[in-house]
Amino acid sequence: MGTVIGGGMYSYGSYAQLQAQPNEGYHFVCWNDHDSSSTRFVLVEDDAVYVATFAASVSVAEHTTKNVSLYPNPTTDMVYVISDAVAKLEVLDLTGRVLLSNEGQNSVSMRGLPSGVYLVRIHVADAVVCRRVVKR
Repeated sequence: MGTVIGGGMYSYGSYAQLQAQPNEGYHFVCWNDHDSSSTRFVLVEDDAVYVATFAASVSVAEHTTKNVSLYPNPTTDMVYVISDAVAKLEVLDLTGRVLLSNEGQNSVSMRGLPSGVYLVRIHVADAVVCRRVVKR
């Protein structure tokens, strides 16, 4: 896994610097708002929670993660993943909480979720990929 440096409470109008640092054998995947930069500067304008996602490091051909996509997006119900060997799908809210999980399938139903923006964490054979999806 890893740690986030710079977390805490900040005053309105100030800047917070957050840095996701993976532990040995892990790598940073993305923040809960789908930002993939491990270091970020945030202007404090409202209450916010930033959750870093880490995954075990493995040798991955770069094309593996680029060839993972979701459709339809936006969706009203089912979301399908185009990729080989999907091991697990997880739908997360923007705080990083897992709302739905589906193993061994290339689809998941979002019918019971309210409209909004969600993250789909896709576990393929040798990588973990995050994609953003809009539920109407």
